[in-house]
Amino acid sequence: MTIADASTLPAVTVVIPAFNKMELTRQCLSALRSLQDPVPCEVVVVDNASADGTPAMLRGFPWARTVRNEENLGFAKACNQGARIARGRHLVFLNNDTIPLDGWLEPLVKEAEADRRVGMVGSRLLYENGTVQHAGVAFSRQTRIPYHPYRFMPSNAPCVNRRKEMQAVTAASVLIPRETFALMEGFCEDYRNGWEDLDLCVRLRLASKLIIYQPRSCLYHLESQSPGRMDRDDENKARFFRKWQGLLLSDEDAHYLQDGACMGWVRGGRGAARIRPLHSGRERAQWSRPAQVQRAAAEADLPSMRAALEDAPGWPADPHVLAWAGLIAHSLGLKPAARLFMERAQAIQDSLEVRIWMATLLGMEGALPDGAGVQGKALALKAAKDAEARGEFLAAFRGYERALDLGGGSREALEGLRQSALALGDASTGGQAALALEFLGAGR
Repeated sequence: MTIADASTLPAVTVVIPAFNKMELTRQCLSALRSLQDPVPCEVVVVDNASADGTPAMLRGFPWARTVRNEENLGFAKACNQGARIARGRHLVFLNNDTIPLDGWLEPLVKEAEADRRVGMVGSRLLYENGTVQHAGVAFSRQTRIPYHPYRFMPSNAPCVNRRKEMQAVTAASVLIPRETFALMEGFCEDYRNGWEDLDLCVRLRLASKLIIYQPRSCLYHLESQSPGRMDRDDENKARFFRKWQGLLLSDEDAHYLQDGACMGWVRGGRGAARIRPLHSGRERAQWSRPAQVQRAAAEADLPSMRAALEDAPGWPADPHVLAWAGLIAHSLGLKPAARLFMERAQAIQDSLEVRIWMATLLGMEGALPDGAGVQGKALALKAAKDAEARGEFLAAFRGYERALDLGGGSREALEGLRQSALALGDASTGGQAALALEFLGAGR
């Protein structure tokens, strides 16, 4: 790697936060020094009060600038510290548990400099055995939980070697133009060692910046090696969903469709959802419907959403996709299509999940049969509690609200409604269009 001296302005500042795990930091710095890469850069290591000999070890790398904290300030604050003293026009945040490979840095820089709209560029990350750890981040249709698509796939699989525009990438290895990072005011320091990269991705999207997965930038990632890395995960997740509940867009169907695949329900195996290839033009046409709804939601294009939802018979025979579509169709006022989606879903898989959705839809229409109130209330309460446990407070609010409608002044439902409303901040919606987009997580 070309290390810029004090008289040369580097193109990139690589910021490495570190807490203990001295050998990993040494390994990362040694790999950086040995790389064949023409991009002039500087390296800044922010030592978060390591107590394992890291400060002495860092003195063996005099070309790396160091910042020493007397207490562990966490990932976000350490990255922001490094960014404040950076001289490069681009920032690269790099975990100390990574091993960069030759040619890792230049593709990130070229991507950012080819288009000023690019706000973040992420790398392809591999496990030690060569399988994929990260190839961008997708958001689940069912839960809106972010996850790594194609995890454990072979590193040479075509689907992980395509450049893609994503909603999010991980900050284990990511480039951000320095002026963009400053405009975003850096990583949000309310998080503690997790989810701050996803938070920044949402803010970049709201600023109309592009987030790119660039697979030509490749490195090994030993993943979550820092002590205490996952200790605050539940708290971080809850904070993220409270903050961005109305802006998280389910995108997995649109993501997989471009690779000729789907995240589809498989009969048997407890009805698990699995990635599988699309085998025919008919299948591809069917799975293009949910992908169309997700893409249209990203653009707040309600006519395109309605067009896809009005063709209920043309959707794939997948109970989870159909039930999801039913709720969205109902929120857009497409009641006949909503009923058809739900009936198709229930005919394929009469599961508790589908029954909850069906009861919710019937309750919305005021069409629950006699005697169904007690069962509907129980189903709505279960749905609300499950949503609350996942940090989906808007869904929880609606579930508790439905339980009250079905079962009168239940103390449990009232308390749940109060708590979810407090967590949500403002559970009000602005008409059918806003309601539809909130179901998708794309409300604006």
